[in-house]
Amino acid sequence: MVRAILLLSCLLTLPLFAQEARDSTRTGTDTLNTASLVFDKLLTNYRWNGALLYRQDRGPLAYALNERFTSTVLRLGRTLVTDEQHLALTARYRVAQRVRIASELSSFILSDDKGIGISNASSHAFYGGAEFRPWDELTLEPMLGYRSDNQIDEHDRGASYLLRAALAGIDFNGYETQARGRLQYDRLDPRAVESDSALVTVRKSFAATSRNAMTFRFTRNRRDFYFAPDDAVRSAYGVSHNIESRAENNVLIGDPLAYALTDEASLTFQGSVLSRHIGRETRYRTADDARLATDIDEMRLEGSAEASVSDGDWFTGVFRMLYQERDERHQAIEDPVYDAAKDIDALQQNEEEKNNHSQRTMFASTVTMLPSRVDTLSLAASGTILRYDTQSDANTDDRDELW
Repeated sequence: MVRAILLLSCLLTLPLFAQEARDSTRTGTDTLNTASLVFDKLLTNYRWNGALLYRQDRGPLAYALNERFTSTVLRLGRTLVTDEQHLALTARYRVAQRVRIASELSSFILSDDKGIGISNASSHAFYGGAEFRPWDELTLEPMLGYRSDNQIDEHDRGASYLLRAALAGIDFNGYETQARGRLQYDRLDPRAVESDSALVTVRKSFAATSRNAMTFRFTRNRRDFYFAPDDAVRSAYGVSHNIESRAENNVLIGDPLAYALTDEASLTFQGSVLSRHIGRETRYRTADDARLATDIDEMRLEGSAEASVSDGDWFTGVFRMLYQERDERHQAIEDPVYDAAKDIDALQQNEEEKNNHSQRTMFASTVTMLPSRVDTLSLAASGTILRYDTQSDANTDDRDELW
């Protein structure tokens, strides 16, 4: 029924979008409207993807509607259906030269009858605030909202705080700097949700032959999930569901450098370092519960060099070398709640068995030739060497020197 309504709405709105586009051309308003519905089938798997984007900018008022719908039907003995719907509605109204009143509405609905994990969930939020531009290059957007979540028949509601900031291109002695950030905290007692991010990019051009762009990115996502508790937790705390918290922090620093040797040849070097931390913990714990909090730390190093040559007429060649190194460490966090007789060392050893270190080296090349105006000859080749090591003697999953 939902798929039929979405298909009908897309078909009915397409002529309206075309009319809006013609009207905006005549009136000079800024408009972008699209609608699509895609269906594909693979054996017993049926998939629908619907998208609806409607934007208008009329004088002091600007608003947008963005909707995405995905439905997957799997027929294996019995029919399994998974539906996901995302809806976002935003509006801005200019009340002064550098101030706009802002409001947002978002909705997410998941329905899955596979019965694995969280099969039915929904999240709805409404925000109100303002958009300020103290300077031409700086935009600040503080917003206050209310969010309602539903996970496996647990309904949580509470305040939501949202702050966005953006810094347009500022020139510092030839270095063009751009930045944007976002802070969001949802207090959904007894759960909490955090979504923070920051991105800073610094670009520099050296004469007309080379350019450099350094990037710094930080993200933090914290989510709380309900799951079925054991009898000891249910009796001790009187709860119908336990809560598992998962927090992930990522820090990335990247620096690509492009240099043009001649009009026909260029070199590109790129390096990046990624640090990733994941922490898991259980809210309600007893001495008989073996769910220890765990930490995962990952460090990833990547570097590449690429050479490109072309005579502009009939020959183009690209040659690339890539090196990646990754180290992953697992650790169990001791908890005083647990009984002292519990074998903490065995649990710690179980986590350490997951530790691994890998190195990957790749060589790739692509050569394209145009013998005539209607003929194209391409040759591509690549090779990879992987060294994968698990430090624990109890884990023999080592794969070295694979080409």
